[in-house]
Amino acid sequence: MGSDQMYPGKDQVARSAALAGAAPPSAGFLIRRFRQSAGLTQGQLAKAIDRDVKTINSLECERSQLTLDMANLVGPVLGRAPEALMAAHVAHEIWRVAHDAGKPGAPLRGQGLAEGRSESAA
Repeated sequence: MGSDQMYPGKDQVARSAALAGAAPPSAGFLIRRFRQSAGLTQGQLAKAIDRDVKTINSLECERSQLTLDMANLVGPVLGRAPEALMAAHVAHEIWRVAHDAGKPGAPLRGQGLAEGRSESAA
């Protein structure tokens, strides 16, 4: 299977990182990159989606995780499919968990998801 089939719709950065064993870019990194490419400030993006600038900053700095609702708001403004943003988020989280497994003090974010529960129920 060629790399284009393994990573449909991914940009070259994500494909190269995944094939090299490096972390795929986080959703926050991509949102910042796409926002800057669109010539928008965090404030302008926040206003466009009727959210506080702190929300955008938290996403870009990875203090909060991308949700489907947020991807549906941010994606169209940045000219990106929400599904692509969510796929990037999931790929990055899978890589992070796989590389943190067994390390002392590794964060357990999303632990409830592995057990079939939502994070709010965990």
